[in-house]
Amino acid sequence: MFERETYIQQYLSKFHTLLAFAVALVGGVLSIRFTPLELFRLGGALASGLALAALTFYIYRRTRFYISPLPGPPSSSFLAGSELEYYHEEAAVTSLRWTQQYGPALKFKAALWGERLIISDPRALSHICNTNALNYDRPAFGRALVMRLVGPGIVWAVGDTHQRHRRVIMPMYNGKHLRSALPVFQHYAGAVKDKWRTLLADSDSNALTLNVHREVTAAALDVLFDFSYEQRMGTIENPDQRLAVAFRDLFISAFGQQTAYSIMVREILDRVPKPVLRWIEAVTPDRKVQSSRASFAVAQEQAVQMIEARRASRRLEADTGKRAAAKDLMDALLQTIDDDPRLANTVEGTAELVAQVATMAQAGQETTGSTTAFLLWELCNRPEWQDKLRDEIRERKQRLGSDEFDATDYEAMPVLQAIIRETLRYHPVCPKVDRAPYKDDVIPLQHPVSLPDGTTTSHIKIAAGTVIHVDIASYNRNKEFFGQDADEWNPARWLVVDKVSSEPRPGVVAGIFTFIDGPRSCLGWKFAMLEIAVIVTSLVDEFELQLEPGHRIIRGFGGVMGPLTDGEWSGWNLPCIIRTAY
Repeated sequence: MFERETYIQQYLSKFHTLLAFAVALVGGVLSIRFTPLELFRLGGALASGLALAALTFYIYRRTRFYISPLPGPPSSSFLAGSELEYYHEEAAVTSLRWTQQYGPALKFKAALWGERLIISDPRALSHICNTNALNYDRPAFGRALVMRLVGPGIVWAVGDTHQRHRRVIMPMYNGKHLRSALPVFQHYAGAVKDKWRTLLADSDSNALTLNVHREVTAAALDVLFDFSYEQRMGTIENPDQRLAVAFRDLFISAFGQQTAYSIMVREILDRVPKPVLRWIEAVTPDRKVQSSRASFAVAQEQAVQMIEARRASRRLEADTGKRAAAKDLMDALLQTIDDDPRLANTVEGTAELVAQVATMAQAGQETTGSTTAFLLWELCNRPEWQDKLRDEIRERKQRLGSDEFDATDYEAMPVLQAIIRETLRYHPVCPKVDRAPYKDDVIPLQHPVSLPDGTTTSHIKIAAGTVIHVDIASYNRNKEFFGQDADEWNPARWLVVDKVSSEPRPGVVAGIFTFIDGPRSCLGWKFAMLEIAVIVTSLVDEFELQLEPGHRIIRGFGGVMGPLTDGEWSGWNLPCIIRTAY
């Protein structure tokens, strides 16, 4: 039965594409002016197309894609399903509520009558992301969007191509390279501190208000470009420079503030053939996609300039016989492309290189910047923890007789590490990732779920291509692992023996799933944790932070999670009052 329904799913995917194409065609032609006769002729063709679409929909409804009959919320919209509810509220709020109501494995209606799974069960996540990871990867629609926005970098790659990218990139953010990053972290953390000192000295009062998210993201951008590409950007001093603005708007332009219309447009564009897609985008351009492309074009331009400069330097080194092993990510990427006869001097190789350089810079600075901002937000909300951390930092400095810390000093501060872990747990800047199986699968569950017919099941049968939202935010609130107060930000859980369960569970650090697990886990999680520790230590030691009164801060979702002020989607914003700490 399972194999038969999988066959039906593969057969119906073609009809689903036809249905999406019919809807897309209607949208496209309505944007063009026609004479009455042309409209009459076109009307007949459209009527036939819509009749076919209706028949397709009827067949689809009768023999829908095979997914185990899991519980889930009722559809809230005929066309948009429950996706508007899923994306419209504050980041992760809907999935957390649904998980509490229906359990760690549930199903909901997607736009245009599709179905999605939301899974946060520990055994299921380990199966999807680790033990059976080779059968799962980013869904086709997600890859298509990434390709349209940023090109064939590591975020887009799957299978052997993705593993090739990881083999090149991973060593650059671990081991000896990670140790060499510490002075870079400290330099730029000091640059932010010096900037704030100067602003305070020049102000008419003993306090000033800053968008702290922008400040720490600028530091993360400067760190990445310096460490990975030996490029001094100067974003801390000039956060409104062209590249910083382009990166700042990239994710939020593409994914922020979803509407029923944008959700359905995305579903349609995901299903139509590429030639038709290009025609639709030319006639009725998606403003989100166009805006994001414009932003990424700036990053690509910068990447091309850096690549050409480094290639010239490498040619000079080769001519003088002085070429050494790769000293940073740019060297490693160039060696991989230029030394591979399949990619050297090809359009594909150049596109991959440009996409890789720009993607790594964008992804790294956005995630680290937002995590640091959320940490500082929590310290503003809980000044007692800000005081505890400041006391720990100053006690450490006094014990060392110096304010120059090495990596072991940051690791040896329990309050600092507890605050970082708790922020990673409670504020995962990627609250979910999408996966889909290449082949039919049976997913095991650690906790059986109750089905609509009153029975329970400890496994889920799914067909190839089923889209799964790996629910990081809900997993990170698992009360069995993190305590009954898992819905609260409380660093004390990491300071008390047995407060956090020692039971083996998925995740690369402390059982937190924020960096995912398995062959698609975050490449730079050690790099990110040390960078956050250095920046936070530097700022909290010298400054007292307080939220500017009169604002409502929420967690918005625009590709990644970031702070929004008063519901304004003009950009991530965390307005804080800064004073010198005594």
